[in-house]
Amino acid sequence: MPKTPYQLFILLLLFTSNIFAAPHSETSASGRTAIYLGIQDYYWDERDDPGSLIGGSEQLLEENGYLFELGATYDNEHARKSGMIYNIDTRITVGTVDYDGQTQAGDPASTDVDYLSWDLEGNIGYRFQAADSAFLDLQGGIGYDYWHRELKPTTISSGPNAGTPVSGLTEHYKLLYARLTGGLFIPGQSWDNHLRIGLKGPLYIEETIDELPGLTLDPKLQPSPFAEWQLVYRGNSDRSKYGLSVYYEETRFDRSDAVAYGGGYVWQPESFRKEAGIRGYLYF
Repeated sequence: MPKTPYQLFILLLLFTSNIFAAPHSETSASGRTAIYLGIQDYYWDERDDPGSLIGGSEQLLEENGYLFELGATYDNEHARKSGMIYNIDTRITVGTVDYDGQTQAGDPASTDVDYLSWDLEGNIGYRFQAADSAFLDLQGGIGYDYWHRELKPTTISSGPNAGTPVSGLTEHYKLLYARLTGGLFIPGQSWDNHLRIGLKGPLYIEETIDELPGLTLDPKLQPSPFAEWQLVYRGNSDRSKYGLSVYYEETRFDRSDAVAYGGGYVWQPESFRKEAGIRGYLYF
């Protein structure tokens, strides 16, 4: 991976190292820290025809199940005034989901897939006062998403080759993307509401496969939507105490270019990732 993305994150961390020391105050633009736990309904789909995510082509495989998150955030998005806003978020996601697909020869197979991912995002922008108790937010940002996808060995499930062993497969994805987010912030007497919607777009993507050493694929990330609604409780205090959020996010990939390998060609089919979940926050 090029050095430039890592340099961008170093600059981001240097920026946040200065703001971490600021005291937590709800009416000012200083920061607050939270840790969170989450559960995610995960779905992955691959199809053999470009443009097929709308429907109408053969589905090669699908994966679905629940994953679990542990994360931390630092932000000043609780500030009840116009001005600069920012956030930085990092999390680890783990779990096992069900796989229902086929072998390279087209024989049906089912197995489990172990997932491990690490995400880091940073956003900065401005909050505009739209009414006495409502604010509009506009932010731009950058994110890095690494995930490890390990298909377990299995056997062909039906047909003339039923029972034939099938080896596993381990893939690694590295994704650098830009984010554009619009938000609506409505502070209340005890509860603050925050709605965020936006798009993420590609900066860099790389896919490697342990069983095919030396091969690198570049699926084409398409602009993909996300949305989140967050509710934060303050009670009678002027400090955030705990919160709850629900979110939905898509990641869409067009088919990668075919790469010559081992006397043939290898490519990543058109793919679709969908994540929907709930998170609980504890603020400090």
